[in-house]
Amino acid sequence: MYIGRRSILLKYCFSFLLLLLPVQLWADGLWQFYRINAQYRGAVKKSFSNIGCALAWFNDMGPGKAQVITHVCAINPDKKNEVFGFRVNLLLGFNADSTWVIDTLYSEFSGIHGNRQKEVQQLIGLWDLMRRRTYYQTPLGNLLNLSGQVMSLKERKVRKGLEINCNPANRRGFSGKYFLQPGSNKPWEIDKFRFRSGKVSVSLIKDTNQAISKEFRFKEPFASMVFDNK
Repeated sequence: MYIGRRSILLKYCFSFLLLLLPVQLWADGLWQFYRINAQYRGAVKKSFSNIGCALAWFNDMGPGKAQVITHVCAINPDKKNEVFGFRVNLLLGFNADSTWVIDTLYSEFSGIHGNRQKEVQQLIGLWDLMRRRTYYQTPLGNLLNLSGQVMSLKERKVRKGLEINCNPANRRGFSGKYFLQPGSNKPWEIDKFRFRSGKVSVSLIKDTNQAISKEFRFKEPFASMVFDNK
């Protein structure tokens, strides 16, 4: 009984310490935290804020290789018991215009089935390449190969930074856009990105560890899907 109580106490102390850590201390700034919004553009336009959260961790492992961990969870605002999420830990290979999966260290999905799971891996590869784009002034190529999915890119400078439009070659009605702003210690930083499928648009907006943890860390299903280190 004493051991059980001590374990519980240590768990809560550890969680509290993580809540206090600034994002800069997480793995040399390689952690990123996001809140998730959604929008439906039908006959009536609907907007939904803070329906979920996400974290991502990037670790360069030498030339042409990176490990990427992404935990994402969002609820359907119209059906509160319907959850969409994933916990994916990938070892990726990459070059100037391609990325591919070398190994899947773990992969868990909720509400995402079939070929959509492979598409998640492709989008994680895109996420990593966009993160890499923030370190260089040189634009990415016009075409990227994401584990077999060809993606066309179009960059344009805007007043507040840089926008990168992403369009799969063989998926009509689906598109993405990354919004980059000037960085403090590198040319660009990812501010937010969104993906649109049909009439539904989902946005991930970068925020601080403290803000995301305060709102989601101890609330289900986000606590289990995003923050649990199981």
